[in-house]
Amino acid sequence: MTPSPPRRPQGAGRPGDPLPGERLLRWVPALWSVGILCIVVLAWTAWRVRDLAGTAREQPPAFLVVPTDGPLPVMGTLPEFRFTDHTGAPLGAGDLRGLPFVADFVFTRCPDVCPRLTAAMAGLQEGMRRDGPPGEPGFRLLSISVDPTHDTPEVLAAYAARHGADPRVWRFVTGPVEHTREVIEAGFRVAMGVLPTAPPRASPDGGGGGDREDATAPSPPTILHGNSFVLVDALGRIRGYYSPDTDGIGEVERDLRKLMAGGGS
Repeated sequence: MTPSPPRRPQGAGRPGDPLPGERLLRWVPALWSVGILCIVVLAWTAWRVRDLAGTAREQPPAFLVVPTDGPLPVMGTLPEFRFTDHTGAPLGAGDLRGLPFVADFVFTRCPDVCPRLTAAMAGLQEGMRRDGPPGEPGFRLLSISVDPTHDTPEVLAAYAARHGADPRVWRFVTGPVEHTREVIEAGFRVAMGVLPTAPPRASPDGGGGGDREDATAPSPPTILHGNSFVLVDALGRIRGYYSPDTDGIGEVERDLRKLMAGGGS
C-alpha cells in the first residue's frame, strides 16, 4: 500500500508551496558551504599569522631602540659587495672596514623622503666633523642608490655636490640592479622594491609632441625602499637601525660616537 503524501496543515499556504520542513531542508547545502568556507578562512588566517610571526622573528625591527649605556647589539654581518662611487672609483665592503659608518638608501629622482634623508646625512657629516678631532675623520657615510639604472656615477656626482658631500667621508654608490637589491635586502636587511613605470606622457595636442622633450618622457619609477639609517661597525657588523626623525638622528650620532670611541663593542 503506497503511503499518502503528508497533509498540508490547515492555513499553511497555497497548494504547491513547500512545507515548512522542506523550506529548511533547502537551506542545508548553503549552510554547509558557508560552514566549510569559514573553516577554510580560519585555517588560512591561523597559518598566515604563524608565518608572519616566524618572518618577524627572523628580521630585525624597522628601528631598534638601543640602550644609552652598555654595548650595542650585533644584528648581523654584511656580505661582500662591490659598487662604484660618485667619483667613478670602485668601493667594496673591504674598503669600509676599519671605521664605523652610517648607511642610507636613496635615489636622485626621489621626491619625498630621500631629500630628508640626504639632508640628515649632510647634517651628520658636518656635526661629526665639527665636533670631532682635526685630521682624518674617524667615520664614513654611505648612500646606496636604489635606482642604479638612472643613478650613474655622473648623476650621483652632481647630486653629491649639491648636498656638500665630502668624498673622504661620504660616498654615493651605484651598481648592477640585482646586486644592489641583494646587498640591500639580504645584507642590510632593508626593504626595496620597484613598481611598474607609467607609460610616457602624451603631448597636449595628442600628436606625439614633436620636439618637446617632456612629451614622451616616461614618469619616474615608484621605488619602495626602507627609510632607516643603518649603523655598521668597523668589522662590518650591523649595530642598529634608526628612524630619520630628530630623535633617530640624535641616537645614531650618539652611537656612532660610541663606536668611534671603542665603547660600543
